[in-house]
Amino acid sequence: LSNIIAQEFEKVVGKFQHDSRKALHVGFNMSVGNSTNQYRVCHMYLFAPANYVHVTVQEETIDEAGDRHIEPMLHLCCHDSCWRDALQSFIFKHSRELNGFHSILKMFDWYDVLILTPEECEYLSLMNKVNQIGRFGNKNEQEQIKGKLKANPFDRRSVWNEK
Repeated sequence: LSNIIAQEFEKVVGKFQHDSRKALHVGFNMSVGNSTNQYRVCHMYLFAPANYVHVTVQEETIDEAGDRHIEPMLHLCCHDSCWRDALQSFIFKHSRELNGFHSILKMFDWYDVLILTPEECEYLSLMNKVNQIGRFGNKNEQEQIKGKLKANPFDRRSVWNEK
């Protein structure tokens, strides 16, 4: 599955999308397990403004009352050599929970090609910067960027409100 996603990303979206802001979205229907939630979807976004590919995931649930809950976005990777490994690791880690696909824009597609907003592009850039600063920078700068990450523009995207 990770190879299929990677091939589709390279074929349909590709790298060097800074100006077009094209990204691939794959929505995974996830098992709700023993919870009382109605739905659980994990959104995966792949975006390459240059040669490096951002891979991020964000979980969204609808509880039994019909209320929407969004988990913080996780930045799995932003590099030209490890993004495929990030896909594979995510799928392997969640293989027992994956139940199918859920696109945002079309009912019967398994992925979407989206045009990210400038705010979404900046958000991904800041997420990557926090990771880099965490390894090489100072805590004060990292905290300033984390403050900017509190309002996630991806939170407005949903399989339940964009159709």
